[in-house]
Amino acid sequence: MSELIDEDTKQWNRDPISSCFERDVAQQIVSIPLSFRLPSDSLVWKCDKDGMYSVRSAYHLLCDEKSRMQPGPSCPQRNQLWKEIWCVPIPNKIKNFMRRLADNILPTRTNLQKKGVTLDLQCSLCHREDESAKHLFLNRDLFKMSLFASYLGSHIPGHIDLHAWLLKWFTCKDPLGVQFFCTLLWKF
Repeated sequence: MSELIDEDTKQWNRDPISSCFERDVAQQIVSIPLSFRLPSDSLVWKCDKDGMYSVRSAYHLLCDEKSRMQPGPSCPQRNQLWKEIWCVPIPNKIKNFMRRLADNILPTRTNLQKKGVTLDLQCSLCHREDESAKHLFLNRDLFKMSLFASYLGSHIPGHIDLHAWLLKWFTCKDPLGVQFFCTLLWKF
């Protein structure tokens, strides 16, 4: 690297650069500004504020990378849904239930089967579909009737995604309705 910089003029040596690199790469190199001090080269770990490598900073880098690769609240709709859930003035046990419903980690028969539990997947109440969060809260007639007969008097739109439906409720302008909706889901 030192032969690419003229220490007397403190500029790039264009001849060795153009002979070693393709034209566009050479142009990119000579466009990089040089320091007039020409400090000696040193290794800098960009993941730590003091520039020094540590196992701790590497561990945090790996954890950050792992969390970016995992599904989670990275999608804007899910992130907004999580924020809305935690803003509703309901008991924490109901907030936790709503978060688990939004993440599809309730212990439904289909989720238990994914974890290796052997059991009959059909809903034990209607025996028409496999028991999943979508079935329990969007498709099952008993819940649809309960929601409509409640204070809310609401219908579940056909072919709606569970996340979209929850977000629609959490962003409505009826705070008492949202509290009642969450409680009804939790009690059901």
